[in-house]
Amino acid sequence: MWLCGGCGLDSIDIDVNSIPPNLSVLSMCHNNINADGCRELAKLLQGETVTLRELYLDENKIDDEGVGILVDALQNNTSLEYLNLENNGGITNNGLKLLLKLVNDVSSINSTLQSNHTLQTSGLSALNKDSAPNEIEKQIRHALAINQENADDSAAAGREKVISTQLNSLTRKELCCQQGIDECNFYSQINDLHLPEVLSLVARTHGVSAISNNVTSEKGIWSNKLPSTQMKLFIMQQFQLSMQQLLLSMQTELRECEQS
Repeated sequence: MWLCGGCGLDSIDIDVNSIPPNLSVLSMCHNNINADGCRELAKLLQGETVTLRELYLDENKIDDEGVGILVDALQNNTSLEYLNLENNGGITNNGLKLLLKLVNDVSSINSTLQSNHTLQTSGLSALNKDSAPNEIEKQIRHALAINQENADDSAAAGREKVISTQLNSLTRKELCCQQGIDECNFYSQINDLHLPEVLSLVARTHGVSAISNNVTSEKGIWSNKLPSTQMKLFIMQQFQLSMQQLLLSMQTELRECEQS
């Protein structure tokens, strides 16, 4: 553990050859660290041998550029679980968008699966301790909560993010807007033969009404892909079968509850 809170540091210079082995906690809060300092700190977050699990950078002079540097360093990081950036007045929504895309990139299914699933908690109040979290912060915290719930299984965290955000057309649209990316056609990335199972999953997790949104949306099931009438019929028949099986399962569970 390294503690240098309130040391009045204006700049730092990190020698990668002198980093203590098994360094797990670094506190550099209440200093004057800026983007240049973040560039040095990035050295502690990159590479196969990094061990840092907690990094405290609250009450510094970090701005959106500094956030971008840290985000780039965390793209492939599998060690850092806690990052505190609270009360860095230079961080705007642009910096928060970078953090959101780090932990849940919705530009494609693969991008979501390859997002950072290690970071679990973060101090995010961009302006002051009493500021209420905005919608971007809420989405970041949602993604971090998924990481925390699946701390021992990054693949499970990725799947949960796909289910909770990609399968919900309204949430996906909101996240695309927040991340500054064009809304992708989620269903164009899925083999037609798998669509019935996916639609059934949408109904189970987000409600049957979500199916209507996904069918009628401009970025819905049939946009940018025109399967044959025969294929459309097959997909809908298989979906109906999946829903019938789901209904039977729910009825069975209900009878078991009544008998117990």
